[in-house]
Amino acid sequence: LRGAAVPSSISLAAQFTSTRFFTRRFEVGTRLHLYGGLCGTVGIDLRDGPTVSPISSSSRERVILRPGLEYIWGNRLRAWVVLEHERTELDEIEEWSRIEAGIEYAPGALFL
Repeated sequence: LRGAAVPSSISLAAQFTSTRFFTRRFEVGTRLHLYGGLCGTVGIDLRDGPTVSPISSSSRERVILRPGLEYIWGNRLRAWVVLEHERTELDEIEEWSRIEAGIEYAPGALFL
């Protein structure tokens, strides 16, 4: 929320861990400034890793899609809503969705 302008942005992350478990993850997200303080957001998260269930297969592949909207007022307040949809391949294909929403307030610097 720094600065008065509402920026458009894109972020890209990849993660690989190799310990007792082997996990791969690729994530990309973007924020597109639409009008005024309104932004559209999209995130995609691809994961491949082990499961901990003894009755399931040994690996699990997941695709998570996160489209959303956010509104930024000045440089202090942000509200957002995101629809998260996951498709998982375990023993069979499972799908689920959830809605996440919130408000973020940045009070600024504190001087002591």
